[in-house]
Amino acid sequence: METDGDITSVLADKYTRDILTILSKEELSAQQIATKLDIPTSTTYRKIKTLEDLKLIKKTKVIRTLEGLGESY
Repeated sequence: METDGDITSVLADKYTRDILTILSKEELSAQQIATKLDIPTSTTYRKIKTLEDLKLIKKTKVIRTLEGLGESY
């Protein structure tokens, strides 16, 4: 269960705030977020996982790529 301290510490991170800001405007995949914010993809995935765990964001859809991989939005 998340605590106010968990959320506060997550929101203290600039990348996390940037991700929340961009997602408040449009649905994007992790790759799209990384590109738009010019941050490493691995960092983006870690930040997204943390935000999902804290229930601050959620997946809205999964699209299959031509390679057969699922791309979450």
